[in-house]
Amino acid sequence: MPRTLDAYNILAYGAIGLGFLLAFLAYRLLAGEQARDAPRPRMLQATYGFMTFSLVLSTLGFASELNRDAKIRAQEQILQKYRDRQQEAARTNRKIVANLTQFANLPFIPAPYRASLANLIETLKSPVVEE
Repeated sequence: MPRTLDAYNILAYGAIGLGFLLAFLAYRLLAGEQARDAPRPRMLQATYGFMTFSLVLSTLGFASELNRDAKIRAQEQILQKYRDRQQEAARTNRKIVANLTQFANLPFIPAPYRASLANLIETLKSPVVEE
């Protein structure tokens, strides 16, 4: 293991990286304290508390990542439902345009109404939301 770690790259992982970095620092503190002839009990106690904090932070970071992934999956499902409904609306719109076009071409439709129907059909041909 290298003597120096790139803290910026580790912290890029968020709370998980910070928890790892703190755990590594706790390890270094423990190793330094054990190298002494007589380890100081208060220093060991403080280091264990520091280690506990880093593990709790790592656990919370991991849990937040799992929660974030679940939220992303839920948003993707909502987006897919929206796309499906949009496609269904576009299919329905095309059917309406086809039916109105057939209706407008019937011989018994008076000429003044054909122009209105033609305008309506042209309006319906342009989608409200692009596919």
